[in-house]
Amino acid sequence: MIPKFKCLVESLISCDDCDFMDNVDKLKQYVCNVDNISEEIHAFPQCFDIFLQLFSSLSDSDKLEETASVFLKIFEHCSLNISSDTYIPVIIKGLHHTLLCVQKVSLKTLLRMEPATLNLVLKHENVLDAFLSAAVGDLSLLKIANDFLCKYIQLLSPSDEFWTVFLFCLKKLYSSNKVQQYRIYSLLMDCARCSEDALRKFIDDNLFDELLNDLNDNDVLIKINALDVLSSLTLCPLGVRLLKQNNTLSKLITILVEKDSDPFFSLTLPALLRVFVGICQINPELVKVDYPQFFVYIFESIKNEFSEISLSMLGFIAKSTEGKLILESESNNMRMVCQSLASLLEDTAVDKRILALNVMSNLFSIQSDSKSNRLLALTESWYHFIIMRDQSTLLHHLMKLLKEPFPDMHFALLSVILSLSTHDWAIDLFHSQAQFIEYFLSRNTESSAEDKLSKYNIVCCILQHPCTRSIFGDSDYFKLAAYKKEGPYFVITEPNVAVDEY
Repeated sequence: MIPKFKCLVESLISCDDCDFMDNVDKLKQYVCNVDNISEEIHAFPQCFDIFLQLFSSLSDSDKLEETASVFLKIFEHCSLNISSDTYIPVIIKGLHHTLLCVQKVSLKTLLRMEPATLNLVLKHENVLDAFLSAAVGDLSLLKIANDFLCKYIQLLSPSDEFWTVFLFCLKKLYSSNKVQQYRIYSLLMDCARCSEDALRKFIDDNLFDELLNDLNDNDVLIKINALDVLSSLTLCPLGVRLLKQNNTLSKLITILVEKDSDPFFSLTLPALLRVFVGICQINPELVKVDYPQFFVYIFESIKNEFSEISLSMLGFIAKSTEGKLILESESNNMRMVCQSLASLLEDTAVDKRILALNVMSNLFSIQSDSKSNRLLALTESWYHFIIMRDQSTLLHHLMKLLKEPFPDMHFALLSVILSLSTHDWAIDLFHSQAQFIEYFLSRNTESSAEDKLSKYNIVCCILQHPCTRSIFGDSDYFKLAAYKKEGPYFVITEPNVAVDEY
């Protein structure tokens, strides 16, 4: 008996035009509803040959759309590799097709080839040119291409022939419009984050020259896009060295210093700050020593303009251990920042409170492998800098806000308490805070799964400290331990007694 899948696929070749769409629909329904469809697909690998023939011969856009949708459904159910390069011309034609669905199927077909065959095929200029042209033409295709290339280039040696063809094809695409050009930069950045060899080749081939020139463009949107790409470049040590050596960072600092002469400065500011924040994730000392104007601007804008953008950027810097240690020398400025956070937390606008909470969470968080007495003392000093208007402590105010009906703020509040719960010095604060233990032992305070998990993680962190039992006492300690054992989503059930009615 011939499998039904094979019969349905073959019917697409032999049927009349009037029956084609019905047969495609039958095939789609069969693929979606049959349990063992993967086995039938693997037993009939020629189905891919038939589909590729259809893409080459069909001219009706509706038929192509439907055929492509079935092809994509089949891809979801199998891991079949195409080992032959017989259909390379058809795939190239598909990549250049005007319909997105056909391009997507052709791209996925190409990437399904046997690794050895694919490795040879991608060194052909016409194939790689079609591949990249399709990728930069649509964001969904760009993501597929990015995901593939990030894995593929990690397997290559610096001398592999692929690089020559790849760089040549990229340069050909540079003459396209600005939208596609920035999609190319996006692709380059993703590759650079996965492979320093890739970034070095991009730099040596001067692929970033055009991008750096865009920083001087009069079009503010082009300038913002260029800054966004550069902020990605700063996440790589080699990229930071490039920007420092060609004086790009010095030019950006000049823009920051001469902000009053730029009427569009407020539009470019977030992207401009992200460049230096990115460097601070890797080498904050470089920014502090060579570009001190950045930190001067951050603190002055928080103090004088109450800049939420600068406050948010400072939070990103403080997230890393290196960033915290750089901020350690700014004691007076950090006291001012902490008072700004206290003011935001008492603001009536929920979004401002959430901003303050997110920054606090970063200030107090310490990675377990970086914990030291120095960092513990630093974070404790920042905590005590945050004094509310009524002179109450930060923890007291956090507990008060937890009772307010704002779900978005609730998670941010728990995140701050979770950051605090990793510190030994915070355990005494928790114990002395009225109703703290009652709140965190109650199963009725959170409704969302996300909040329940956050609360559970806080309890687990508290129990990890050697001092917890002696501070909280046996009774509360064992209640917390029972809470942990029950898990984050435990529900207290009340027995129902059925009563017969007479």
